[in-house]
Amino acid sequence: MGVLNLGTVALDGTKIHANASRHSALSYEHAGKLEAQLKAEVEELLARAEAADKADVPDGMSIPEELERREHRLKKLAEARARIEARASERFAREQAEYEAQIAAREAKTKASGKKPRGKPPSPPTAGPGPSDQINLTDEDSRIMPVAGGGFEQCYNAQAVVAADSLLVVAVDLVQAANSLPSRKRRAIIDENESVPPFRKKMRIFNMIKEPR
Repeated sequence: MGVLNLGTVALDGTKIHANASRHSALSYEHAGKLEAQLKAEVEELLARAEAADKADVPDGMSIPEELERREHRLKKLAEARARIEARASERFAREQAEYEAQIAAREAKTKASGKKPRGKPPSPPTAGPGPSDQINLTDEDSRIMPVAGGGFEQCYNAQAVVAADSLLVVAVDLVQAANSLPSRKRRAIIDENESVPPFRKKMRIFNMIKEPR
C-alpha cells in the first residue's frame, strides 16, 4: 500500500499504572516476619482454646473465627513467598546462563590471544530470593517503578517503536523492567514483530530515553 517506508525508527517508553496500589506490595523478608507472627498468634489461640478457664478469653472473642482468619492469612503468605521463590529461581537460571556464557567468552579470548582478558571477571549470581524481592497481592505481574515527577508507583513499562517518517507504530511491548530496555531487547521487540519487513536489519534504532522513568 506504500503507507510505511521503514528506515529510521525511534523507541521510547512510558510507565503505565497498574490497577493495584504499591501499598499492596509485600517483600519476601516482611512476609517471613508476618508468617512468624501469625504462627505465634495461632499457638496462643490454641493454648487458650485448650485452657479450662474460659475467663482468659476476652468478651466477644471467637477463637475458631480468629484461628480461621489467621490460617487464611498464613495460606496467602505462603503462596506469596512461593511465587517470589519461583521468580528468584527463574532469575537465577537466567543469570547463571549469562554468567557461564561470559566466562566461556573470556576463556575463549584467553585461549585465542594467550593473554588474560582485561577487566574484572563477572561475579556468579546469587541463588534464592533477596529480602527486598516483592510481589503485589493485587496484581502480581506489576512492579514498583520510579515515575516521572518523582516517587514510586505500581506500574508496567510500555515500549513502542515508531517509524520516524510516517510516525506509525511498528512494534510494541509491555515489560516488567523499571529501567530502559537493553539494546538487545529493543532489537528483539522489532525482530519478533511480524509486521516489520525483512530489511529491518538495516534500521538504526535511536534510544529516546535519557533517564529511567
